[in-house]
Amino acid sequence: KKLRDCVSLSSESIMGFPRNYHDTTPVATSSAPIAAEEMMESSVNQGKIAGFVKQLVVLTLVLLTGRMSIGISAWSSANRLERPKYEIIEKIGDTVEIRKYEPYIVAEATIKTENHDEASGSGFRKLAGYIFGGKQKNEQRTMRMTAPVTTYAPNQKTYKVSFVMGLNETLKSLPIPSDADVSLKKVPAHTATYIRFSGPRPSQSLIAAKRSDLENALSKSKTKFTPSRKFPHTLCAGYHDPFITPKFLRRNEVGFHVDCY
Repeated sequence: KKLRDCVSLSSESIMGFPRNYHDTTPVATSSAPIAAEEMMESSVNQGKIAGFVKQLVVLTLVLLTGRMSIGISAWSSANRLERPKYEIIEKIGDTVEIRKYEPYIVAEATIKTENHDEASGSGFRKLAGYIFGGKQKNEQRTMRMTAPVTTYAPNQKTYKVSFVMGLNETLKSLPIPSDADVSLKKVPAHTATYIRFSGPRPSQSLIAAKRSDLENALSKSKTKFTPSRKFPHTLCAGYHDPFITPKFLRRNEVGFHVDCY
């Protein structure tokens, strides 16, 4: 009997039941299952977070790759655009060139502003309206895009923004602009010097700094050049779009016409 009672007591203790089945007093049990459950739930949550982060990283890489691919495509297309013809007569370092240009025709927008960025945006829109056929008087036709887009300030309150017209065009063959702020002009043969750099569309302060760098470089030229008296203005030329092409691939230039003596 004593042996039977011991066996019964042991089984009851192990199973967590009260010795007296009629005794409803709770018996304390181990908290290990609860702790294990919490750890498992925490592990599941961490797994979900890690999975989300991984998906976010993959999505970001896909978007960046797509953005870069589109940008390189835009850069490549811009490099094939028609440009004015010129001969390099001297190079100074890796970024400065002195060029002899053949005559070409431009469509030029006059923008009344003192701000270079405002002039660039407004001028571009006016010229795009002309070359894509919406702002023409005597005929409606689309002309192909060329490079570069050039900006300069003839005075402190005015900017001129220009697109180069196709080299097969003449002043007579081109449609007449209907926008009073847009005009056609023939740029005569001339010599100019430019300094090349990459990056976003340059600010007014950067343009001034590049002009200073260019003048310093010009003093090292084998031939003596001075800024042109007839056209002394600082030119800013952009060869790629300011939005799609990656900044490090964008070709910008600052220059001015020069006279040789």
